[in-house]
Amino acid sequence: MNNPFSQLESEGVYSKYGTMVYDLVIVDNKETEFVFMVKEETKYINRHKYRPSIQLRTGLLNISGVWIIPFMILINQDFDMLYETVFNYYQTGGGKKYFDVLKKQEYIDIMFFDEKNENARNIRINNQLQNEITEYNMRVASIKPWSMNQFDKAKQKMFEKYLRPTDLWNELGNKK
Repeated sequence: MNNPFSQLESEGVYSKYGTMVYDLVIVDNKETEFVFMVKEETKYINRHKYRPSIQLRTGLLNISGVWIIPFMILINQDFDMLYETVFNYYQTGGGKKYFDVLKKQEYIDIMFFDEKNENARNIRINNQLQNEITEYNMRVASIKPWSMNQFDKAKQKMFEKYLRPTDLWNELGNKK
């Protein structure tokens, strides 16, 4: 399995605790699955040991003609454990392949990596995103692609508008 945090460190880039990314991974040497991966301190990874409540929010935000898709996860209503990542449909290599996998799978794994970049815990949740991902795919696929530079500028505007992660979390909750 690809460990993005170890890969980044080998390139001299160190991920902060609380960083969440997504990837496609091969499970049991057969199926590709969409997963979230979180770099976190062990004290947080083990904070809610037994069947934690997981909330997952997403949305489709049009910022300067670029469609940004934030994914956010909140564990046990503990805002010290609020994680976010931002999806770019027109990312290098294409984002459609991620959507194609995500809209079909029944579950989503959240993989936690500790201080040593070792996979310390996995939590599986039901995939509640299938309908949204299908809708986002239809809407964004028909729009003219944007560059990574345009995406980065739009993402920066998003973070300027939603200064705290809880601001974005609340906005995504209002869009339901």
